[in-house]
Parts: sequence; structure tokens; C-alpha cells
Amino acid sequence: NNRQQHISYNHIMENLDIDMQNIDMGISIMDMETLLPKQESKDRAIKPLKKSRRSRSCCEVFLYTVLFVIGLTTTVAVASGIWGYKVMGREVIRFTVTTPLSFESADIMDEDDCNVEKDRADLFFDMLVAGQEPIEDLSFSAATINGCFIAYSDYLRGNMFVSLEEKDLSVKMSLPAYFLPNGNHRYFVAEAELNLGPSTFSTRLDTLTPVEGISSPTVLAKFDTHQYEDEEFDFEVQYGKFLNWYVPQDYIEQRENIMDYLYEDPKIATILSGVQGLSINHDMITIHVRRSGDEVNDKTENNGMGRRMTNYYGIMKSASSSSIQRFIGF
Repeated sequence: NNRQQHISYNHIMENLDIDMQNIDMGISIMDMETLLPKQESKDRAIKPLKKSRRSRSCCEVFLYTVLFVIGLTTTVAVASGIWGYKVMGREVIRFTVTTPLSFESADIMDEDDCNVEKDRADLFFDMLVAGQEPIEDLSFSAATINGCFIAYSDYLRGNMFVSLEEKDLSVKMSLPAYFLPNGNHRYFVAEAELNLGPSTFSTRLDTLTPVEGISSPTVLAKFDTHQYEDEEFDFEVQYGKFLNWYVPQDYIEQRENIMDYLYEDPKIATILSGVQGLSINHDMITIHVRRSGDEVNDKTENNGMGRRMTNYYGIMKSASSSSIQRFIGF
């Protein structure tokens, strides 16, 4: 019995050793299987992490660069705007006064009658633009200009007055500068004149209060006028002054036609081709139509103001001068 027990004990121990070896081997295999995937996942996790950091770093550099450029541009723009605003504000104070002019009251035209005058002017220029010949010349009296075109303008009403004399147009103005920097309760007070001659015209603008550093007049220009056989007008500068700047003498001697720039616009060229001249006579300003068959050297009955004098009003309107358009009322 003792021998059998000893054999059984040895057999059990052998089996136990075998089982322990199997267990150790299984654990080793499990360790290898579990460790290898972890190493792969670790490697896989490390590589994207490095790539993400580089990508994020590039994005941050780009973002900071863009923000810097935007900030710098905004700063420069704001600084330039403030500087320009201050400069303009100083000039507004320099050229304006706090006391407006008082004008003689004009008889305000009935609104329906005023609309008729505006429609008549619109039709006249529409026909010229279309290359057609208006039925009659376009004339306005000083009373119509003051009582219609100026009286029904919110900006010009009470701030401008027009006078017409033989060959002369005079405009007195006291224009509010509220829309300009430092322009609140300030006015540009001046008087402008247009003088028409047989082959010349001159224009002058002068402030009624002297401007510091500016010699009088503020603006002065004189032109010779001619007309070619092809019916194109020629304006040559005789003299010119703007503030303290004078037209150079060498430019005057070149006798360059300043109308060439206007004739480059087909619409303006069409209007000018349909106009014979401009005259001021008997308290009326008249734009004369070029009639079919008229000759260049013909003269009108209006103080010699024939074809040599161009449509000064038409040019200003066609050139989209806001001040002239407001003055006329279109």
C-alpha cells in the first residue's frame, strides 16, 4: 500500500509539473500576444500624434500671419482715415465761414409749372443725346432758375441766387458744409461769374471772405474758342489759376484743345454736334440748336454768340457735374 501511495504521489507530482509547465508556456504565449499588439498600437498612435502636431503648428503660423496682416492693414487704414479727416477738417475751416449770406427772396414758381420747365429741359437734352434736332432753342430766365430749379432744391434753396445781365451770368452762393469734416454750421460763401464773348469766354470764382494763404481770385480762367469745319469746338487756355496754382506758360503756348477729352465720350460728342452756341441776352440764357444746313461761319442774332461759343451748360451737365445739375435742377 505504501508503494502504491508513493507511485500515486509521484504520478500526481509529475502531472502537476506538466500542468505548471503548460501554464507557464501559456502565460508566455499570452504575454507575447498581448504585448505585440500593444506595441503596434503604440507605434500607430505615436505617428499620427507627431503629424497632427506639425499640421497644427503650420495652421497656427498661417493664422497668426493672416491676423497680423489684417491688423496691420486695418491700423494703417484707420490712421490714414484719421489723418485725412483732420487735414480735410482744417481745410474746411479755412475755406468756410460761420455766417451765411442773406439773399433777396425769389418768387417761387408753381410746382406744376416748374415740372413743365424741367420736362422741357429733359426733352431738349434727350433729343440731343439721341442725335435728333430739338424743335426750338432752350431758354431760361433768371426768375425761372431762381424760382424753380433753385427753390425746389433742398440743398440750394435759400443758399444760391442767380443773376443774368448782358453776356454775364453771376451766381452768389452760401453753401452749407454740414456733410464735410468740421463743417457743421459753416458755409462756403463765394461768388462765381461767367462772361461770354464772340470768340472767348472767362470764368471766375472768389470767396467773399479772404482765405489765409490764397491770393484773390480763388479760381480764374480765360479761353479762346474756335470751331473746325467738322463742327468740333476748340477751347484753348489763355490764362488759368486755381488757388495758388497757375497754368504753366509752356502749356498755354502749346495751344492744346481741352475739348478733346470731352469728344472722347460719344454721348457728349453727340450733344456738342447738335449745339450751335450759348448766349446771355435780355435776362435770358439760351442754348442754340444747330439747324440742318447751317454753316460754321454763320452768326446768330445774340451778340455775336454764334457757333464759336460752345454749349457751356450742356458740357457741364453731360460731364455729370453734381453742382451744376443741382443748380439747374435735374
